[in-house]
Amino acid sequence: MALPAKYMVHNIDSGFQRLIEAPKDIAQHSHFSAKGIGLKEAHPGYGALFKQYRERLRDAVEEAGEWWSDVVDGLVEKESGDFKKGLVAAYSGWPAGPSSNDRVVEAVREYWLEVCQIGETLKKADRVAPEVFLLGWLPEKSIERTVLTGMPYWPIGLDAKGMWC
Repeated sequence: MALPAKYMVHNIDSGFQRLIEAPKDIAQHSHFSAKGIGLKEAHPGYGALFKQYRERLRDAVEEAGEWWSDVVDGLVEKESGDFKKGLVAAYSGWPAGPSSNDRVVEAVREYWLEVCQIGETLKKADRVAPEVFLLGWLPEKSIERTVLTGMPYWPIGLDAKGMWC
């Protein structure tokens, strides 16, 4: 089931920009190529991994859409059928909306780390930044990109050694 746009309230463009720019504030980001590497120009290992990621993310987003629709619809019912109040109540409980679904978060974390593992085997100039792989390569109007841009931040961190975890 495709999630209707009325179930999401975030600005997709600003969400995209926020997520693409955020990792650049961290020193670890300097380990990746400064030039934007497109999917077609990327090392073949990235292409195969991206295909797996798209399938996994598509399934996760579909499940997240069903879950989010149920959450919103249940709260609309509690609000005597007032969709706007139900939607506000849903976002009050889950500010990231459907992108807060566990399967979406798991897919992002898993593939972020896998992108880094591939990068460790390549020269810096050939490394793709995880945020580019996870978000930048998704088609602009895809539901996956729309859902991901609802994340307020990437669900990833750095360990004591400065490695993504």
